Amino acid sequence: MSPVDTSQAGEPIDVMFVYCLRCGVLLAPTTAGGIGLGSGTGPQAVAFADVEPTAVTRQPERVIAEGVADNQVRWTLSTGGVDERYGTTLRTEDSAGVIDGGGMGGPKLWGSNLMNVYTGANPDRGPRGIVVRCDLSVRNLSVRYEDGSEQVMVDCGEVDGLRFGVLLVAPETQLRELVGADQDGAVIERFDLRGHDASWHRRRAQ
Repeated sequence: MSPVDTSQAGEPIDVMFVYCLRCGVLLAPTTAGGIGLGSGTGPQAVAFADVEPTAVTRQPERVIAEGVADNQVRWTLSTGGVDERYGTTLRTEDSAGVIDGGGMGGPKLWGSNLMNVYTGANPDRGPRGIVVRCDLSVRNLSVRYEDGSEQVMVDCGEVDGLRFGVLLVAPETQLRELVGADQDGAVIERFDLRGHDASWHRRRAQ
């Protein structure tokens, strides 16, 4: 090899705790059933009325890589947590201040997937960010574009039994897929980025 959007998750999960932004604590279901969960796959939307604070140890994310991309955009990748509640966040900024910050949570890897992927950006300014956390068997990560070209991701090293990669691209770029290869160059995992891409370009057009 040279970030919360978890919509790609393919495994159903149960939400055990809710983090309250207002009070800054983790909230758990009460015996009265104060939290209601939606159905489907991936992290669920929740609605709650009668909840109680629950003491849960949360391991904070720490910075594992940083760099400077085109147009003097500085990026920082941070990550941390426990196996089933693990966060990864990409932050971008320039001389005018913070451009964007986003990433993914959930388990370190979804089900049998070898790669978890996040794409996101500020639709009004700055580049688009792509973040991958993957199994250590994936040694090389690259992004393929709709025009047939390919670009190797920045290798952010191994942390907590995972490998990380980052790439910043121009906002108008059209993405096709992310490819993970082993140490011999054989492709062992692909992630279709076209759904992410269509959503992003619709958002930019609004």
